[in-house]
Amino acid sequence: MEVLDNVTIKNRILPHLSLAERGKGSKVEMKTLIEAILYKLKTACQWRQLPVKHFFRDLFLNVDGSFDAQNLRLACEKRDISVKNLSL
Repeated sequence: MEVLDNVTIKNRILPHLSLAERGKGSKVEMKTLIEAILYKLKTACQWRQLPVKHFFRDLFLNVDGSFDAQNLRLACEKRDISVKNLSL
């Protein structure tokens, strides 16, 4: 699922990005993040439909992001249901 080859990403894109100098380092290589973003732009898929397991095989990622959790909480409030009582 390569949109651009590794050499192009390394030579043409990465030099223009700033890397964090302080704090916790990223668990993911910048090249992998660039590939995921370019794939999303090329296919025009939703962020939820991004093939996360393909790009980030070695990481444990929480698929239920904050948007989904917030949406569930608001839907439950609207229906007067406790989120704790739901079995997902």
